[in-house]
Amino acid sequence: MTPILQQARNCRTAIGSSPSTTNQHQILLTGKVEPTDSLTLKGTFGNFWLAEEWASTTTVVNQNEEQYLGSEADITLTWDYTEDVQFGLLTAWFFPGDHFANSQDDVATDVVGSVSLNF
Repeated sequence: MTPILQQARNCRTAIGSSPSTTNQHQILLTGKVEPTDSLTLKGTFGNFWLAEEWASTTTVVNQNEEQYLGSEADITLTWDYTEDVQFGLLTAWFFPGDHFANSQDDVATDVVGSVSLNF
């Protein structure tokens, strides 16, 4: 699961109106390149759809009945500083699809830095 979509699944937009309460289809494309022994660049692109048309039983202002949830692009840069220390940077963008109303269709961005120490 991609970072931003996971956050969206954990946060309901309204009662009974969340991708986390229904099945979805997803297509993920990933690629990785290692320009040096200590540097890795990984990319992921995903598209997400509801398995069935949304049949809302309540009036919800943040969604449409469309199945297309949106797409997400993730880029991860990892640097192995030493054998025991690793730095990482993840950037992710979620582009909402037709399922979300116009007032909720802003692009979501996430930037995460990490440090890993193994001893």
